[in-house]
Amino acid sequence: MQNEFGTKMDIRLVEIDYADNYELLIKAEEHYGVKAEKRAIPTLIIDNQVLIGEDAIRSGVRPIVEEGILNGGIAWPDIPDFDPSAIISAGNADANAQICTLDSSEVCETGAPIYAAYFYQTGCDSCSRIEADLAYLRSRYPQLIIEKFNVFDSTDLGIWLTERAGKKDFQSPAVFIGNQAWIGEEEITPEAIQAALECYKQEGSPRVWEAFDQEQGSANIVERFRAMSWLTVVFAGLVDGLNPCAFATLIFFVS
Repeated sequence: MQNEFGTKMDIRLVEIDYADNYELLIKAEEHYGVKAEKRAIPTLIIDNQVLIGEDAIRSGVRPIVEEGILNGGIAWPDIPDFDPSAIISAGNADANAQICTLDSSEVCETGAPIYAAYFYQTGCDSCSRIEADLAYLRSRYPQLIIEKFNVFDSTDLGIWLTERAGKKDFQSPAVFIGNQAWIGEEEITPEAIQAALECYKQEGSPRVWEAFDQEQGSANIVERFRAMSWLTVVFAGLVDGLNPCAFATLIFFVS
């Protein structure tokens, strides 16, 4: 579209690896009232409309641009304090600025470490945004060290941490720091976790999951499944099968 419309179209790419840019995204979502569970990457804002996700952007941006050109143009979004020229890019970023990623640990660690356990699921749409949240928090709190666990490989550990934090239902995504837990995309927000990091930043927080007994955890999982009736298992299987991924996979194999 940029090649097609030339100078009639001005799109600014906001690389969220830079903390200031990510704060701009958070500010925009707050301004437009985007709910926590609706947040995703990529996000495009045009004509004070928020298009979230690849499908919404592909289907929605062209009609808005074409109508805007016919009507004499579209102003920049009215995000408070937004300055298009202040967007940080590789060209104007501080050469000495360090980008702490979710997987980096020793490079960014300073002072008393704050250990966090992050449970994710492969193919989880909301997990990509949660990982962006955590990467942003790492840039603001370099002592934050995040250990990643695949929910399918470490279910027993996740359940143990959930119960330890006084919560009932474990699911992905989930984040655990000290005695606190944030489970699901509605709870995992930069603001919520940042409040906890402020409490831990002086003394740090240990790897509380080191106290987990693998054998006992596995035994608890087995007992939990034994307690389920066959009706529960059948119902769960039916519910899990009613999803677009299952339908798409079936069609793929049939074809």
